[in-house]
Amino acid sequence: MSVNSLLKYGLNEEIKFLKLLTTKINNDSIIIKKTEGQFCCVDYIITNLISSHSIMIELKSRRVNLSKYNDFLIGYSKLNNISTEYNNKMVLLVWSDIYENVYFCEYKNNLLLSKTTTINGGKCFLINKSDTENGISKLINKILDI
Repeated sequence: MSVNSLLKYGLNEEIKFLKLLTTKINNDSIIIKKTEGQFCCVDYIITNLISSHSIMIELKSRRVNLSKYNDFLIGYSKLNNISTEYNNKMVLLVWSDIYENVYFCEYKNNLLLSKTTTINGGKCFLINKSDTENGISKLINKILDI
């Protein structure tokens, strides 16, 4: 698959996931915004208007059944950029697939100690499934707790 196809797929999935979050949250005091910068290292900024707290989400959309894997990939530079740009802010890393599986974890500095691999010439971190939570309901609850 070409880089352009992958980028287009990712953007389409980000829009679908935004609609899913908006529908599932259905709360006027929670504002969900899609980030706009091409090189932004998160996809959404979610703000609770009552508490004034925010949470960021980086979405990794996959066409494979994530439940069959023990580790989830995230780009090496992506995770390092999140570490630098969103230090002391809550960032959720979310993996979703076409089978409606959703896995997520909160970014913590210890994720930078995860195993690494190279995929298609790019260095990636392998985030162990045991370090994630599973399910859209749990993700929604995490967001609503901000």
